[in-house]
Amino acid sequence: MHSTIRTAIYLTVHQFPARRGLNPIETAAQAIGRAPGTVYNKAATDSEHGFTIAEIVMLMTASSDYRVLHALANSVDHCVVRLGDYRRTSDLELLDLLLMQVRAEGDRSDRIRRALEDGRISGAEISDIRDGVHAHITAELELLARLEGLADAAR
Repeated sequence: MHSTIRTAIYLTVHQFPARRGLNPIETAAQAIGRAPGTVYNKAATDSEHGFTIAEIVMLMTASSDYRVLHALANSVDHCVVRLGDYRRTSDLELLDLLLMQVRAEGDRSDRIRRALEDGRISGAEISDIRDGVHAHITAELELLARLEGLADAAR
């Protein structure tokens, strides 16, 4: 298995949010219904035995740590974008959100241009730009899903 994926698994387990009286490995073990020793061994970067996909999903869900998902996607030249929860948002509200994103994209382009004026980009500037890009992609994917839902409803 790709070493970046193995490292992500190791870190997810060893940095799992611990509960009172339990260490991270014990808490991760409880989350997936396995013995702590089994979890420790499966998480080892040199282990020949690993977690099942279902166990990885349970670990990610219980910890809100998605490093494994990102590492998996990256290993096959893909990326992961967290989708917003717009289920209670009307279609008109969603379109309004998209229009605000379009305006924000223009603002973001201005920030990029200003950031490049001095020939370098600071960590804070790249973080701000990254957040804006992710928000825009998320809104567009949600709009597409809504439009596809409308198309299915019309059939």
